[in-house]
Parts: sequence; C-alpha cells; structure tokens
Amino acid sequence: MRLNTTMTLAAGLAALAIGVRFDAVQADAAVRDLRIRPSGSTSMLTSPARLVGTVRAVDLLFESKGAAETVRLTVRAPGGLVVLTQDVGIASETWQRQTVTLRGERVCTAVTGGMREAWSGLRSDADRLVKARAGHQEFLLQVQSRAVTLRSQQSLLSRLSWNAAATADLATLERQLQATESLVAKARELEPSAVEALKSLAQDMVALADQAIPIALTMTTNGACGPETFLPPSGPGTYDIALSQGGFPALSGEFRIDPAPRIYLPALAHP
Repeated sequence: MRLNTTMTLAAGLAALAIGVRFDAVQADAAVRDLRIRPSGSTSMLTSPARLVGTVRAVDLLFESKGAAETVRLTVRAPGGLVVLTQDVGIASETWQRQTVTLRGERVCTAVTGGMREAWSGLRSDADRLVKARAGHQEFLLQVQSRAVTLRSQQSLLSRLSWNAAATADLATLERQLQATESLVAKARELEPSAVEALKSLAQDMVALADQAIPIALTMTTNGACGPETFLPPSGPGTYDIALSQGGFPALSGEFRIDPAPRIYLPALAHP
C-alpha cells in the first residue's frame, strides 16, 4: 500500500512538474487580443471582421509579452494563398501592442509572383510526365494541383483594377489556364494503360505553359502592383490570419473584404 501511495505521489509530482513546465513555455511567448483595422481608421474590429469598399491596407494588431524572441504572423488570401509572412519581435515582460500592415501592393506582388512560379512548376511536372517511364498518374496529380493553385491566383487577380496592358495579359493567362484545365480533365478520363495518349496531352500542357510563363513574368515586372493597389475583395473566401510560436499555433482570426454595395435609384417620374 505504501509503495502504491509513493508511486501515486511521484506520478502526481511528475504531472505537476510537466504542467509547470508547460506553463513556463507558454509564458515565454504569449499573444492575445487580435484586432483588425483598415489603415487610417480608428475602429478596431474583432475576428471575424467584415470590411466594405476599397481597402488599400489593413492593420493587424495584437498584444504580446514574454521572453521569446519572435512570433510569426502569416496571412493567407482566399484560396489559401500565402500573401504575407512576418516575424515580429516580442521580448517584453509586459503586454505590448504589435502592428503588422497588410497592403494591397504586397498581396498583388505575392500573387503575381506565385503565378509565375506555379506556371513554371506546372511546366516542369508536365515535362516529367512526358518523359516518365512510371508514376504517370502521380505526375498528373501534381499538374492538376498546380492548375488548382493557378485558378485561385487567377480568381484573386481578376478582382483587381489593372491598366490596359496588364488586363490583356491576365485575359491571355485565363485562356491558357482554361485550355490547360481542359487537357487535365481529358487526361483524368483516360484509362491508366493509355500512356501514350496521356503523354500527348502532357506535351500540349508543356506548350501552353511555355506560352504562359513569359506573360506571367511580365505581370511581375511591369509595375502593375503599385502603392495604390487595393486589397482584392474576398469573394466567397476570407483572409485568414495565423500567429504561431516555434511552429505551434497561438492565435488566429479572419476578415472579409466585400465590394461597396451598389445603390440603385428609382427612375424619376415624368409628368
């Protein structure tokens, strides 16, 4: 009985020690009170927040304290696209207000750059499919995943205002993407044994990507993403905010941006 009591006491002390250690780790870096504020406004909103109209920048505010060196803030645009990753220094024994600003220019640059990388990745995967001796379906799934990412990027960029040249480039990329999506759909319908037909479709995907890559590159270098670029409206999705410490989630939130509602005036009555 005494042995059991001793073991129980030891287990309890061990659990207490683990709990104290966990609390100490938590105390090294604590974050709280995530707020969302359109830049220039005095109104701070809590998650989930809804912003309406043209918004060029959003301030993301939170409080932090502890001995840890940094906390990481990540923002994903609708479609899961990462548009901001920033490490924030938080070493302080008292609660301090931190502010990170998400700008439309930053989102535009991140998405156009990501589109160029996605087209390049799609071309590489399709080319591997053409040359592969095995694993054809796996390569096809990679191509399909790239096309899904491109669709999210294309959808987000279509909600921005562009100059005439960038508008034409985006329209061309839309046609290239639609054609690629059609080829992927046809490839998915093939029997696994129809390897040569699959490779023929993949070769067509490579050709489309070869046409799209220089256009996507132009969109990243032609200065279309300027300081006056507004944040794209959310559409059916949201902007997701995540704060993490040492790779572990600590705090999260989200906000939407909806276009300003249209006001329809009644027709004037004529005598």
